[in-house]
Amino acid sequence: MLEKRIKELEKKISVVEQLNLSLESKVECLQGEVKELRKEKTRLESILSQFISNPSH
Repeated sequence: MLEKRIKELEKKISVVEQLNLSLESKVECLQGEVKELRKEKTRLESILSQFISNPSH
């Protein structure tokens, strides 16, 4: 009985560990995307501020 319960818990732990690894991977990917979006935001803000300070009509 106890051994069966231990095996069940070990399976659940394994599943949780796999999910954790998957989530960590997704978080790293999203962090990379956020970094790229911040670079793009900075670039666009720079273009916009140049346009505002020196509009070419």
